[in-house]
Amino acid sequence: MSAGDRGVPMNRGGAEPPGWATAATVTAVLAICYFLRYALLPIALVAALAFVLRPIVRWLQRRLRVPKLAGVIIVYVAVLAVAGLAAWYLVGVVGDRIVAGASDAPHLLTEQIRRMVGPQIHAFGQDISAEDLSKRLLDGVKDAVAKPDAAILAGGAIVGLPAVGVLMLVVLFYFLNSGRQILQGALHLFPPRYRGHITLLGARIEPMLRHYVRGVIAVTIYTAVVCWLVLGLWFHASFALLISVAVGVLELIPVVGPAASLVLFGIVAVVDGHGLWAFAAFMGLAVFLRVSVDNVVGPLVLGRAVTLHPVVVIIAFLIGASLFGIIGVFVAVPVAAAVKIVLATWYEERGEKHP
Repeated sequence: MSAGDRGVPMNRGGAEPPGWATAATVTAVLAICYFLRYALLPIALVAALAFVLRPIVRWLQRRLRVPKLAGVIIVYVAVLAVAGLAAWYLVGVVGDRIVAGASDAPHLLTEQIRRMVGPQIHAFGQDISAEDLSKRLLDGVKDAVAKPDAAILAGGAIVGLPAVGVLMLVVLFYFLNSGRQILQGALHLFPPRYRGHITLLGARIEPMLRHYVRGVIAVTIYTAVVCWLVLGLWFHASFALLISVAVGVLELIPVVGPAASLVLFGIVAVVDGHGLWAFAAFMGLAVFLRVSVDNVVGPLVLGRAVTLHPVVVIIAFLIGASLFGIIGVFVAVPVAAAVKIVLATWYEERGEKHP
């Protein structure tokens, strides 16, 4: 008796796999992506950048009649030029300023302590001079940096960051040139009968993602402009534009972003020799940016971009940050909006009225 006579399904060529096999495959892929989420973060960032730059390639094709590969090369060379200018500015200009300021760090820190608390501090039953306190602080920093773990971390960053940067630039070219083919390959993870539905959902989700990216850019610009108005126009701080752009990006990240912004503001206050009131103003600026982005500008702009209520956006941020950390913050709102689109499509197919 053959396998077909016994009622056992035969695995012929071209036959669709059972549902449990598809579900297991998709679950395994998602589990691997979750455990490797931090390693895959540079790839995700490159994919987002390619998603933003693809319309420029299409515009070059439609308006200027440029072949696709030529358009990709033009956009890619522009990205390389911007990355090269940024690297030159950070390493050449900012790096030289940091090296020059490092030799004056004891004097700058001592003067800053004098401005903030006076020439002497009475603490724990003894008087500590500004020079002694500055020396103790710098010695503590040197001891922390001299630890083996810190040295290994610093060495890994020095070697790893340029390598990751080069990898991201290489992958960016492939995403710009073959992004559609990569998506089509991913689509084959699903059975043929589902691919039409997934393609329809993708066509509906893509415009939402573009609106969301524009919203993220708007929030970043808002934060950078407010920061530059305070640092550049009011206090005339060094590298005000660079710090403002960095703060604009950091403010999108909960916990880590505000902490890094506070560190930047503290460095500006010390290096530029601003007094206690300026330092307090910088701290107030950091608090204002965090509150306004989290509770006003972010929910309003991002919620409007993805047609979600601001309360839903706030809840999505909290859930994403709790489950997946920094990555969860970046994908929380798009995932929530995508779930809404999926449910709306499902209700439409069932002939039911969706919210």
